[in-house]
Amino acid sequence: MERNDSGAVFKNRFKTTDRHPDYKGDAMIDGVKKQVAVWVKKDKNGNDFLSLKFEEPMEMREAGPKLQVSPADALYNPTPSISDVDDGLPF
Repeated sequence: MERNDSGAVFKNRFKTTDRHPDYKGDAMIDGVKKQVAVWVKKDKNGNDFLSLKFEEPMEMREAGPKLQVSPADALYNPTPSISDVDDGLPF
């Protein structure tokens, strides 16, 4: 398991265009796993700098957004169970 607020990147062996990152890896940020992409770029004075992008892991992006319920909402607005529903039907 990765340590919180840390990560590692490695040379991207599959880079075929300038749009692909030079380095790729993973990080744990505030307890949330992220994918990291790094590009080596030059500023207007010709100095090298690193440009970084953090994203949800691919499987999380493909799954789409999830409904998040705060613990307080769960306490005050619990999901009703079948036994809690009284629909007035005699059966």
